[in-house]
Amino acid sequence: EPEMSADRPGFRNSTHLVGPGVVQFENGLVLSRGADLALQSEFRLGTFRWLELRLLADEIVLRPGAGSERTGISDVQPGVKFPVFDRIAGTRVVAILKSTVPSGHRSQTTGGYEPGAELIWEHKFTDDFSLAGTWNLTRLKRERFIWQRAASVSANNSFSDHLRAFAEAYVVNPREVGAGNQWGVDAGLMRVIGRHVMVDAAAGHSIHGPAEW
Repeated sequence: EPEMSADRPGFRNSTHLVGPGVVQFENGLVLSRGADLALQSEFRLGTFRWLELRLLADEIVLRPGAGSERTGISDVQPGVKFPVFDRIAGTRVVAILKSTVPSGHRSQTTGGYEPGAELIWEHKFTDDFSLAGTWNLTRLKRERFIWQRAASVSANNSFSDHLRAFAEAYVVNPREVGAGNQWGVDAGLMRVIGRHVMVDAAAGHSIHGPAEW
């Protein structure tokens, strides 16, 4: 691969696919104020130049927060990622088709399948700066089925071949059954170390909805 590109950190996934025969493992440690300490793990496998296979575990709870009854792993989410549009110079659009599988711990599983789709776009203005965004649609299984929509926009900048930064804003609607929108902002840095390792750090805060970091 000419350079390493990861879906994490942040709300938006990357517009890059891993190349044929490339295996990439991404893992994040997530700490929310007054909530759980959890891992976010993702496995990515390049099969063709136009197809990537994915397997995501959104939450692996290591330490339940105050009053939380969640433990173990959430439902895993297999999916595929493929390019949609790249006919305009500097512009790339990709899509992800995915669905959760009822396989998690009884405290986290929804007990059903939750299919969804994500459309991701990015436009590079220079070699170092780009704007990007995403639009998501997911069918959630709660007391009843609801369609959850989400969108984001982000600014991304490379300071060198090994240091990158981003800032983004996103909205999720509805957050849960009977709840309103949740707006959030976050920002972070990514540091590439050698050819096979990238480390990132990010922080975010909800600005409308549950007030938490």
